Amino acid sequence: MKDVRETIVISEFKAKCLGILRRVQETGRPVIVTRRGQRIAEIHPPAPVESGPEWLGSFADRGQILLAAPNATLWLSPMSVWETSLLVERGRLEVDTDARTWIQDAIESSGVTEAPVNHEVALQSREVLVKHDDPADRFIAATASVYQLTLVTADERLLRGKGYETIRA
Repeated sequence: MKDVRETIVISEFKAKCLGILRRVQETGRPVIVTRRGQRIAEIHPPAPVESGPEWLGSFADRGQILLAAPNATLWLSPMSVWETSLLVERGRLEVDTDARTWIQDAIESSGVTEAPVNHEVALQSREVLVKHDDPADRFIAATASVYQLTLVTADERLLRGKGYETIRA
């Protein structure tokens, strides 16, 4: 039986990535990405999630960052955890418990992987081009650069940066 899923070459995927991801999400039909005729990736719509969407959605309108690896593993920077704690402390994000418990529960229920901040990330934080000097944003951008992850963010300043990949949340 012939595979009828849409197939595109990687150069086309790179040029039209956001539109392709949106189409997969809207239609539910997967897309196969190839390089030199060989399958290198399949883009599928996300599986329904029983828990976690409420916390994920709460980040989107506040510019919080998730990092996505090419194999669709979601990574979370410790800097985003720190920034979320500040939002709760300052009353800009309301949660039904204390910040620590809410964040730990959200991380456990979501299955995100921690993106470690190490010496290489610290050095790279001075090399990525971010349009402002917010240290947390520099570390988040550097983390994406070092681990070759894609930042998923609503933060316009991070979206305009250079030296790392982004997708608008």
